Amino acid sequence: MPTVQHFQDDEVKSLLEYAAVSKALTTEQHQYILEDISTRELSLVGKLSNLQQHVSSQEEVNRNTRGNGRMRNRGNRVNGKLAQCRQSAPLFGREYLS
Repeated sequence: MPTVQHFQDDEVKSLLEYAAVSKALTTEQHQYILEDISTRELSLVGKLSNLQQHVSSQEEVNRNTRGNGRMRNRGNRVNGKLAQCRQSAPLFGREYLS
């Protein structure tokens, strides 16, 4: 039995239509492709719930980090070095001179 590459369903359908018109596939090859498609669809059914759980947990992570964008910042850097923090209040008079 020849090996068949896995295609997207639309690609498989268009190839099957072309093969039916051009009679490029034998009946056995056509049946093998149809069985391969049906087994892949059955194997995806079990994975669907896991995929939905993964997507929902990823959406929750995205919601939690959206407002905390600064937490992901690894520090302000200037030329590869940490930037010096400015003091909150400017210095005046003797404090400025010292």
